[in-house]
Amino acid sequence: MSNNNNSPFTKRVYGVQIIKSKNSNYNADFTGSPRTLPDGTVYSTDKVAKFNIRQYLGRKDNSLIFTKTTYKNDLKPMVLKEVYESHFGDVGSDKKVALKNLLNKLDIRLFGATFAPKGADNMNISIHGPVQISYGMNQFQKLKDSGMYTDQIGSPYASKKGADQTTLGSQTRSQEAHYVHHFSINPKNLSSYVNQFNNGEQKEENDKGKNGFQLLSTNDIKLLKEAMAVATTYYDSTSKKDSENELLLWIELNENSEKIMKNFTELIKISNADDGKTKIDFEEVFHYLNKFSDNIANIDIYYDDVFTTITGLELNKNIKEHKSLNDVLNNQ
Repeated sequence: MSNNNNSPFTKRVYGVQIIKSKNSNYNADFTGSPRTLPDGTVYSTDKVAKFNIRQYLGRKDNSLIFTKTTYKNDLKPMVLKEVYESHFGDVGSDKKVALKNLLNKLDIRLFGATFAPKGADNMNISIHGPVQISYGMNQFQKLKDSGMYTDQIGSPYASKKGADQTTLGSQTRSQEAHYVHHFSINPKNLSSYVNQFNNGEQKEENDKGKNGFQLLSTNDIKLLKEAMAVATTYYDSTSKKDSENELLLWIELNENSEKIMKNFTELIKISNADDGKTKIDFEEVFHYLNKFSDNIANIDIYYDDVFTTITGLELNKNIKEHKSLNDVLNNQ
């Protein structure tokens, strides 16, 4: 990456984020159970991955994030128009002004947004985010259904006044699951949209956030990469306790490369090794990636070798192996 962290980021990126969930509930449905496909396979949505990323980035600087629950003084949640006005003042009717304001928020530059607040005339903006994250499928060979189980729990409080007993409840967790999210980054999703929105008058100085619309910068990508490596571990709630970042594979293409890679998560095999570690087999993935070797600028893989064993790395001589997820904080 460029040493100028404010310079535009224009390369395309593909990769994989793996989340390990052991005796935990990484992404519950509305019943409180881990989400399942009709065949019983456990999965997670892209929303939970983005939520954890936003939470992590927001803890670094809360002003970076727009898409979050914001409360009024009476502790009631704000509607979209109120959230916008809490950041930028009156919505008005100028779409260019609204778009410029929204793109000052990091999560909007990364993930995009639909902005159509009630009570704002002719204000309908749909931003196609450069960062796209797929649903995470459990690729753990032993337990595709993750071995779900339910515990009964008690509350110290009665369910209603005068009740003879305290409230009883339950919580459902996964015995073990390894959620594999595929992701891609295409900065042109944002730059092309802004150019069209601005009638083709976008100037180079605007790419750098000067006197115009803020687009993706190398610093934005640095923060995203960091969050994708550690955000789930960092977000330590009761239900998500022991849902942790396990691995990040980051594939950066050459400048101007237009090659397209398919979602290759089904090529990854995850199992328990004899030494008690998790074994993640990337052999088929790297056979596939070798077809794009002339278009790849660099490949980084981050994991913690105390807990995880990776196979197949020898198939690609250009990969840079980082044996700690925390290396992402220092190796960009």
